[in-house]
Formats: sequence, C-alpha cells, structure tokens
Amino acid sequence: MKKMMVAAAAAALVAFSGCTTVDVSRKFNALSVGEGNKRPTTHISARMNGWYLFGFLPLFTGSARTPGCSAIFRDTVSVDNLVLLMTATARSNQGVRVLDLQTSESSSFVPMGLPLLEIRRVEGSCNAVGQSTPSY
Repeated sequence: MKKMMVAAAAAALVAFSGCTTVDVSRKFNALSVGEGNKRPTTHISARMNGWYLFGFLPLFTGSARTPGCSAIFRDTVSVDNLVLLMTATARSNQGVRVLDLQTSESSSFVPMGLPLLEIRRVEGSCNAVGQSTPSY
C-alpha cells in the first residue's frame, strides 16, 4: 500500500509538473480597449506553476522564458517573471502599451499526511494595445 501511494505521488508529480502557458486572443469585434481610441492587438492570459519540496525548495517549475517548458530546481514562479513573459508577448504582437494588467498568486500543500509537496500558481491577464487610431 505504501509503495502504491509513493508511485501515485510520483505519477502525479510528473503528470502535473511545473509548466508555463500563455494564451493569446486577437478577436475584439472591432471594439476599442480602455479609454480613447486605442487599437487592441491582443488579450493575453498566462499561468505559471511549480512544485516545491517543503514549501521552499523548487523541484519542477514553469519556465520563465519559454511557454510550454519546465525548469528544474529553479525558483521561477513569481509575479515578476509572469509580468515579464506577458509584456514580451504583448511586444511580439505589435503592442506598445499594456492595459488592465492583473495577477494573482496561490499555493497549497498536496494532502499526503505531511506537508512535503506544495504547488504554487501565478496567473495573470492583460490587454495589449497598438498605436492609437486617428480620429476623423
């Protein structure tokens, strides 16, 4: 029974290992975003998560540079890294300004009796806008 629990925990760790995802939408129904006549380029939604041993030793975390990749033994799950990733995505999609940037952090220990493994999550979203459109 004990071996089954360890195997299940290892399988869960591999299956849900740290990852970074960035989703981009460019569909705005020809509406402006924010005040004035700012042309939206993208809506960006990003998430970064990671597994930590005893709550402070990083095991598998999301990459701070490449969406879809993981980092091993690096503490990358932070609002700073997520904002850098979102603003880089905005810039690569012809954004010159970011509006409505929001982030949230959460963490929880995996219920296995002892607080050995913690999963941390940082999520955020923003709107990237391009050059203002001229008003005629």
